[in-house]
Formats: sequence, C-alpha cells, structure tokens
Amino acid sequence: MPDSIVQQEQEKLIRDTLKEKAVDDNDDKIDILVRELAKQQINYNFLYLYSIIYGSEVILLENINSLAHGLSKEEIEGLIVIVKEKFPKRLNTKDIDDFLSTLISNMLVVYIEDRIQISGTGREFLSCLAI
Repeated sequence: MPDSIVQQEQEKLIRDTLKEKAVDDNDDKIDILVRELAKQQINYNFLYLYSIIYGSEVILLENINSLAHGLSKEEIEGLIVIVKEKFPKRLNTKDIDDFLSTLISNMLVVYIEDRIQISGTGREFLSCLAI
C-alpha cells in the first residue's frame, strides 16, 4: 500500500514529538518508538478481540478473573450451562472447547496444572472493556 496523506501526517507528528522532547540519542529514539509501537499493537489486538469475542466469553473471562486460582474445567462447564440457558439459540451447540478456544488462542487465559487462570493479557483486556 502506498504512503497515504494520513500516514505522512502521522509520521510528521511523531518526528515533531521526538524533536520537542529533545531526543537526540538514537538509542533513546529507538526505545521510545518501540514502546509506542508496543502500545499500538496491544490496542489494535484488543480492538480486534473486542470485535470477535462473544459476551458469553467475556462472562467466562470475568468469572475466571474473579478467583485467584482460576477455575477447574468442571467449574467452567457449570458456568457454561448457565450461559447456554440465557442464549440457547446461539450457544446450544457449543461445548467447553468452543468457549475456551478464543480465550486460549488469544492468550487471555492459561492452563496452570489442572486450572484455567486469567493471564496478564486477559486482565488488561478486561480493564480496557471497563473503560
């Protein structure tokens, strides 16, 4: 994709900001740019997740987050039964693996021993939803 006017304007803003902060050292510039790129990638990933995640998965994530040691598979299955009762048409054919696949593949939760716990990414994602 060729450079757009918007991209050129954004590049100018970044360069002007670096000049305003009087950042002359290239290593400092790299550190600042890497930090800002990381923030932008996180924001992009969270916006993407927000567009693909179902409310039922957010409910599950919030419940996993509510306990320091997460939930066992059996506890999650119990929650899924309750969620399925609320949305039977949409969720009736989903099983536990369907509910967890988005959360696991996007590193919102992790398996630790026999429990499913929220990750740091999952906590930050929930924080962004609360804003």
